[in-house]
Amino acid sequence: MDRRATPSPVLAVALIAGAALAYEILLIRIFAVVHWQALVATAISLALLGYGASGTVLALARATVLRHRHLVFVANALAFAAAATGCTLLAQLIPLDPLAMAWDLRPVLQLFALFLLLSMPFFAAAN
Repeated sequence: MDRRATPSPVLAVALIAGAALAYEILLIRIFAVVHWQALVATAISLALLGYGASGTVLALARATVLRHRHLVFVANALAFAAAATGCTLLAQLIPLDPLAMAWDLRPVLQLFALFLLLSMPFFAAAN
């Protein structure tokens, strides 16, 4: 069988990985401008949260994912594209004041919602 006849997903995986890295750099810049330097390091933890949750889901649904691997790959690539833009826009609607966390519980809940929202693109990219 000619290996050139079968499409290789290596280029697609490389492009998705590069886009996920670019998204992480974008989050670092957004956090630096919007929330000063207080939340810059959290962009890395958001990526790790998304990748870790993705690994857990893949481990739990291994048989199903292997059975439908082509569909899962395409669906997650499209989900990453949609989530990278959509979640960034939705995150701007969450009013977060990191300094108010010392005396109010609401910013902690807003930070939790922000973390979940911004880790979704990394979840899709890792899947």
